[in-house]
Amino acid sequence: MQTGKLNFLIGISFGSEGKGNVAAYLAEKNQLDLCISNNSPNAGHCFKENGGTGTSHIIKMLPVCGIVNKESNLLLGSGSVINLDRLLEEIKDYDVGGRILISATAPVVNKECIAYEEEHLRYISSTFQGTGAAIGFKAMRSPKIKLVKDYPELEKYCHKHVADVILNRIGNHGYTGLVEICQGYGLSVDSEMYPFTTSRPVNVGQSLAYLDIPHTLIGDVIGIARTYIIRVGNVPDGYSGDTFFDSKELSWDEMSKKLGYNVLEKTTVTKRVRRVFSFSKYLFEMGVKRNAVNVLFLTFADYLVGKERQEFIDYLTSSKFNFKEIYFVNGYGEYDKFIEKIK
Repeated sequence: MQTGKLNFLIGISFGSEGKGNVAAYLAEKNQLDLCISNNSPNAGHCFKENGGTGTSHIIKMLPVCGIVNKESNLLLGSGSVINLDRLLEEIKDYDVGGRILISATAPVVNKECIAYEEEHLRYISSTFQGTGAAIGFKAMRSPKIKLVKDYPELEKYCHKHVADVILNRIGNHGYTGLVEICQGYGLSVDSEMYPFTTSRPVNVGQSLAYLDIPHTLIGDVIGIARTYIIRVGNVPDGYSGDTFFDSKELSWDEMSKKLGYNVLEKTTVTKRVRRVFSFSKYLFEMGVKRNAVNVLFLTFADYLVGKERQEFIDYLTSSKFNFKEIYFVNGYGEYDKFIEKIK
């Protein structure tokens, strides 16, 4: 991670790459002044304490790196979508009230947002957390939505110009920051997977736009990809979408037979059984190139058997890419035991 710069952490699969544990790992290994996110309640980041071996936590609102690195300041940008109860709970549980600022113009989910999604978005197997509706109501300047600045409970955390904090700390004083981008590049609302996507773009450029800061602040772009990609599970009257042409859907029975032990994954937010697919080079290469990823964490390396592992190493270290660092992670990662530096 580059010091004196704002580094970005982005998933380049369909989400659920293990961003929470990698963010915690980076926070333990680096001194961070600013920990930033545009999180929303439809995505949960998991991490474990003590190098990935301790108590598990599921975070929806706060940047994980800011929880782990207790000397840092936390910023939630205008692209955040706030679940008020969950945010206040996390601020209290992790004792960050004295070091967090939230953009005044971030929208706050309400019952109307959730009801709208439950009525209109079942066909895409939505998580029904109200995020997309909140973004849409804000875009239409609808009276159905209120912003952070409208809630007395958030007054002491509310900040009109989060961008100025970043520009001053990073641009003027050379501090180091990390931005956690939630969900995965393959789920971007502007991707060819539309409408079976999330409700906003998922890329470094959009994160810069939400924070209203220039590209000159960018340090490393740290990408996280899975060896076997996943999508959220279907609901009875809804479908969560396809994969790309060079990937195929597998069953968890097939995965269990391949690995020689039983394996089954469920999503963090909905607890639905995930759908699992083989690796897509097409998706991976788009995510790397369009976000200028230069540091890579490949998670679920333990899903590779036989010659697969060496094939991945050969592919990732080939002239096609120019990663300065590559890490293999077993599962979501217990850092000291399961993170291996390949390059």
